[in-house]
Amino acid sequence: MTKLIETLTGAALSVPEWAIISWPGGVGRRLRAAYWKRRLGAMGERCIIDVGVVIQSPEHVFLGDQVWLDSYAVLIAGPPGAGVRSRRILPNSAFPGQRGQIRIGDRSHVGVHTVVQGHGGVALGRDVALGAHTMIYSQSQHYRSDDFEPDPDDYESVPKYVAGPSQCIVEGPVTIGDGAALLGGTMVLPGSAVGRFSVIGAGSLVQGRVLPGVIASGSPLRVVKQRFGRAIEDR
Repeated sequence: MTKLIETLTGAALSVPEWAIISWPGGVGRRLRAAYWKRRLGAMGERCIIDVGVVIQSPEHVFLGDQVWLDSYAVLIAGPPGAGVRSRRILPNSAFPGQRGQIRIGDRSHVGVHTVVQGHGGVALGRDVALGAHTMIYSQSQHYRSDDFEPDPDDYESVPKYVAGPSQCIVEGPVTIGDGAALLGGTMVLPGSAVGRFSVIGAGSLVQGRVLPGVIASGSPLRVVKQRFGRAIEDR
């Protein structure tokens, strides 16, 4: 049981602590609020952390006021590990934090079974909505390296998609602007930035910059229309 808990949470929790994470209802919410208040880097007032939420490296997670982490959401924070063959860093000047941090603004909602992978850094603004099964990755495997050219006839030179030193990693902070919404099943790739008030349609793939105040959907993503009938500036 202890090994299972450590695998799921990134920390060796006791059985009573695991019970707190899994306890249903209002009592469970109050227990979890008190528990994570002690363990997170920062946690604002009136936050809701629902049943089954998993937070790895909680000292690198920062929540504003009235944040809601819905049932079985997974937050993976902490600086990225070493020991990979190559690491490509994608810039995102809008990211306000440090590598490995997950920062979630006031009144934002992280939906059921959502995954936020923050090794490269993730920042959600105020009033951001992440629909169920949204996946945000600030670090992922890459099929090639910027440092060398793989030779398909030399098996050992080809980057692999398994954990270990044969990986090539692409990494970049992800930012979601104030008032933006990512509908269910959206996937966001490293280095992406979604502008304020934009809406991303269900099942979309976000790669790169999405302008503020647009409605966009699809894979590859395309702008469907201006949400307010005109272009707006990011802030």
